[in-house]
Amino acid sequence: MNRTQALIELQNVSKRYRRRTAGSTRDTYAMRSVNLAIRPGEVVALVGESGSGKSTTGAIIAGLEKPTSGTVVFAGDTLPSRLSGDQLKDYRRRVQIIFQDPFSSLNPVHTIGYHLMRPLLIHKVAASRAMALQAAEGLLEAVGLQPAANYLHKMPHQLSGGQRQRVGIARVLATNPELLVADEPTSMLDVSLRLDIMNLLLDLRDKRQLGMLYITHDLSGAHYMADRIMVMYRGMIVEEGLSGVLLSAPSHPYTQILMNALTRDITGMEDIPSPVDTQSAEQGCSFANRCPHRMAVCVSELPDWATVEEGHRVNCHLYSCSS
Repeated sequence: MNRTQALIELQNVSKRYRRRTAGSTRDTYAMRSVNLAIRPGEVVALVGESGSGKSTTGAIIAGLEKPTSGTVVFAGDTLPSRLSGDQLKDYRRRVQIIFQDPFSSLNPVHTIGYHLMRPLLIHKVAASRAMALQAAEGLLEAVGLQPAANYLHKMPHQLSGGQRQRVGIARVLATNPELLVADEPTSMLDVSLRLDIMNLLLDLRDKRQLGMLYITHDLSGAHYMADRIMVMYRGMIVEEGLSGVLLSAPSHPYTQILMNALTRDITGMEDIPSPVDTQSAEQGCSFANRCPHRMAVCVSELPDWATVEEGHRVNCHLYSCSS
């Protein structure tokens, strides 16, 4: 595939969950009109606090969730709303996900060798168990677990958190994927191990030209990993741009608050004003009821995208109204 062509695109994708409580029905949007593209060999970081819709976006890209509306385009082909069995199997071979918790994502009753050989055999990457065993050793070596023979017969609980996450990465590599969704892959690890895993992912990206969605709440980690950063709040992308460009001059009030928290090395979320009584956030900007710069138009209308500079856009009335 041409490196300039998008490997995957989300076009105006929304995800709505319908909840019934006390005899009433309420719709909650985890994603609202999200547009996103990732090219081969590119890392795009999706940044935001818990509950912003990051993991839902990753689940839709990985084929674990279906969008309520919008279009998903993979390798130039528009995906049907419901993939058939063979289509879904092929898609999940090409798009893999690294989960946040390396312990819960591994079956505690099976060996490491079983975890690696199973996808090799299911997707017919290896023609026999002997070939799968040999390939599993190669996968362990590729993620820095050497000598591989020492790990094949171990159980997940016998490994450290960092080793388990490396096994998780080895498992997703078994199908020779083109795209990885890394859902907060270092958040459950000790600080001393996080950089090792991040460097491993970047090394694999370079060697295999993998596209990657890197989901995180940490702007510093996003800066280290990503070519581009997209900031998400309550299901909406509020700012996006080249990593260095966006972080050198964050424009959206929410991104500015996240950046200020990073430079002070505290959570900083207490700096976000408490919600105020406004009209439904579904009508206007997702950040309207907490924004210190709120205007009347913020509550009633969705903002338009405005270009701050080349490689940097913001979805905010402070810029779209003045442009």
